[in-house]
Amino acid sequence: SVNTQSSYLMQKIDLFVNNVFVSSFAVGNFTTSFVFGDGIPFRDQNEIRVVGYDSAFNNSSASAVFPASF
Repeated sequence: SVNTQSSYLMQKIDLFVNNVFVSSFAVGNFTTSFVFGDGIPFRDQNEIRVVGYDSAFNNSSASAVFPASF
């Protein structure tokens, strides 16, 4: 989850994998997918990062590392 300490409502979420921009979403429920190799480097340990922006363009981010699995 991305938590903000703002008086403004969250408006947008950006998704990054291994520091490569994947997609942007309006706030709400969303589903996405990505394929390693489509500009996204494949590593033994991969990072997913979510950046949330409020209506005043303040931002907060959260990330997690996940292993490669087959």
